[in-house]
Amino acid sequence: MWCALAFAMFVTASGAGQSTPPDSNYEVINVESGGSISGTVEWSAPIPKIPRLTITKDLKACDPGGEKTRDSQRLIIGPDCGVENTVVYLKDVTRGKAWDSPPSEQTLDQKACVYGSHILLVPAGETMQIKSSDTVLYTVHMRGAATYNLRFPFQDQFISRTMHISGRVEMKCNAGHLWMNAEALVVPHPYYGITDPHGNFSSEQ
Repeated sequence: MWCALAFAMFVTASGAGQSTPPDSNYEVINVESGGSISGTVEWSAPIPKIPRLTITKDLKACDPGGEKTRDSQRLIIGPDCGVENTVVYLKDVTRGKAWDSPPSEQTLDQKACVYGSHILLVPAGETMQIKSSDTVLYTVHMRGAATYNLRFPFQDQFISRTMHISGRVEMKCNAGHLWMNAEALVVPHPYYGITDPHGNFSSEQ
């Protein structure tokens, strides 16, 4: 389940223009009097039964604990009802702070037959890094704003791809690990955030 909240809130900013990422009309400026926004995304309805998928391949690497099933991570609700991995963003932002997304939000790691991070934010025109930490053969299939089919036959192998077009990218494993999935948003400005395990988010400037 993809959850997103759009806040019609703008940052007051002024200053000289700087470099702008490709495929974006966003203008980076020197923010002189910025603001901040924070909040919590909570699940207010009855918690649905979360489906679990059967682990059918590479059991030694994918299921060392003998659990036999794996959560698809499509909806993660914490004990305090906070919803993890919700994307929160400001609408219609055309100028403001410099791009400051951490490398972890632009990197997909394949480890123990799970994608981490499950949700990625990649600035339009920037590079997504994809890594395999396992000796298992994976194939990352992307569709949406970017379309690739990338094989990972070697451990600790990195493959980079530039995300040219803003939008949503769905990622799955085409090598038989049906429970593996993740999503990336290729974003036109830096006022995006991902909620933590308690459903919290915050942003400044």
